[in-house]
Amino acid sequence: METVLRGLPSEACLVYLDDIIIVGKTFEEHLSNIRKVFQRLKKANLKLSPKKSKFFRKEISYLRYVISSEGMKTDPEKIKAVADWTRLETVHELRSFLGLCTYYRRFVRNFSTIARPVHKLTEAKYNFNWTEDCQKSFNSLKHSLTTSPVLTYPRTDEDFILDTDASNEEIGAVISQKIGNGECVIAYFSKSLVEYQNKLRIRMATGSRLVLSNVLYKGYFNPNALSALVRWNSTEAPTKTKFGPLKDQDRIFTNLYGRHDWKIKGALSRGDWYKTKEILLKGVDWILKEIKDSGLRGRGGAGFPTGMKWGFMNKPSDGRPKYLVVNADEGEPGTCKDREIMRHDPHKLVEGCLVAGRAMGARAAYIYIRGEFYNEASNLQVAIKEAYEAGFLGRNACGSGYDFDVFVHRGAGAYICGEETALIESLEGKQGKPRLKPPFPADVGVFGCPTTVANVETVAVAPTICRRGGAWFASFGRPRNSGTKLFNISGHVNYPCTVEEEMSIPLKELIERHAGGVLGGWDNLLGIIPGGSSTPVIPKKVCEDVLMDFDGLVAAQTALGTAAIIVMNKQTDIIKAIARLIEFYKHESCGQCTPCREGVGWMYKIMNRFVEGSAQVDEINMLYEISKQIEGHTICALGDGAAWPVQGLIRHFRPLIEERMRDYAASNKKAIKAAF
Repeated sequence: METVLRGLPSEACLVYLDDIIIVGKTFEEHLSNIRKVFQRLKKANLKLSPKKSKFFRKEISYLRYVISSEGMKTDPEKIKAVADWTRLETVHELRSFLGLCTYYRRFVRNFSTIARPVHKLTEAKYNFNWTEDCQKSFNSLKHSLTTSPVLTYPRTDEDFILDTDASNEEIGAVISQKIGNGECVIAYFSKSLVEYQNKLRIRMATGSRLVLSNVLYKGYFNPNALSALVRWNSTEAPTKTKFGPLKDQDRIFTNLYGRHDWKIKGALSRGDWYKTKEILLKGVDWILKEIKDSGLRGRGGAGFPTGMKWGFMNKPSDGRPKYLVVNADEGEPGTCKDREIMRHDPHKLVEGCLVAGRAMGARAAYIYIRGEFYNEASNLQVAIKEAYEAGFLGRNACGSGYDFDVFVHRGAGAYICGEETALIESLEGKQGKPRLKPPFPADVGVFGCPTTVANVETVAVAPTICRRGGAWFASFGRPRNSGTKLFNISGHVNYPCTVEEEMSIPLKELIERHAGGVLGGWDNLLGIIPGGSSTPVIPKKVCEDVLMDFDGLVAAQTALGTAAIIVMNKQTDIIKAIARLIEFYKHESCGQCTPCREGVGWMYKIMNRFVEGSAQVDEINMLYEISKQIEGHTICALGDGAAWPVQGLIRHFRPLIEERMRDYAASNKKAIKAAF
């Protein structure tokens, strides 16, 4: 249909699939546009059904929108159920309402602040007392869920205004026009950058405006004028282009392989607890500044800026104590970096708890360690005891006047307890299930007090950053991806290992330098999972030059995650390998969210059919759609972690799946012929 009506201006008609909407400012113009459309249809030998056609309407309902001369707005019938939602009478009703709101929270500005009054009523310590603040919060949330900007129509006789925003991963824009006394939104646009674009820098400042006259693309802008909208600056070469190998004097974890004494005497000889008192006395602001200057991002998978996260705790005290919780529940398949720290360098972590706790004004740290890590927990407990005996912990820690305690809490092997709020629930003695947010742990965490949950590696590097300076740490890796990092390399390599290397080191160099290369040689490589089992697999052609950092792997449609590299050569049944991962996530799902509880089970059943080859080709698209319905629709990221391996498999290895289906069908035909 678009081909038939190509060339007609957007002021005359809009086409979507086989639907045609004909518009006009006046009756005569509208009639003229109808004639133009009918002439095109007649020429193409196409006919319209009178029963399905509607003419001369002032407004129409289409695709959940009401379209009129005023613009496009949401159809009131589609939001009637929410708009008519009356006052909530019970906690159960409130939780149902908040569940809906949380699903759309990314579209509600200041969601946490707005929802705080009603969210408190869901907590056990509060009585269900519906106040005026609760009603205001309820009304505001309803309004946010039922309103959206009215999209107007483009006018070619007016200037277009393009608001742009950009990061290293995505670009976004809002197209609008000055109509009357106001500015009216016409369309939204966002796009993830592909790898070659990510290597260039975008010269679009946040909030910059370009006024473009009489130019259309997809109804608004001419494709030939696209370069006027997005300008790439490839002349500014980065100051550093080669990353790795890391020099020995720059390594933070100097006893990673347990070749030296891990107790306090050995730790002191390697520089641990050196000038820790001076670091503490320099105060909160100084520590946070060094962490922010270092560019350190969380090493547990999410990659959130550490300085910013720790800074959330520095708000005026309301009388509640603050806590640091260290997430040592390392359960991601393929990941084993944190256990090496706790087993061979435990004093790095204990000292890190003290420095991080000082940065956020915490009273104590709880190290939540995986139940299976018996030796690691034992070594950690010995290190804590030694630190107390040396005066490094407890009252007047390191002689700084700052009191700080460290406790070890053993988990019970549940993968879901690696999620920060599920970990907090388990730490409090409850069943480990993720909490709805808000409130966030920085506001209501362990025991109802402000809490920051941080990864073992993130905490352990803090003292070294403070001693050697944030600028030193930031000198490694690319901008936004700075520092050193522990990488686990396992699977089909000659020498599986855990190694500390510079961020942004090429994946191929990392494997060949430290793991002895792929079994059978690099040409025998099939694919690599670069960041633990939750991250999408990438094929050999992507692995050739991808950089091991946050931005480089996002550009390759995967993620750094925990930096646990799982190598698979061409002898691997990659379909079966991914199916095994899905079985793991199915087993570890807490069952709290329907998309995860039901969807991962569906994915596992379909994946088993893929392994056998008995599925149909259209089931590949169905599986991909199921994964998309799970992704982003759960309380925690376990659903995402289950969906991404499937998406990576389909994205890069679809031909292998289809080939197995053809082989299965062919073998079945032979079996049937042989039977008769």
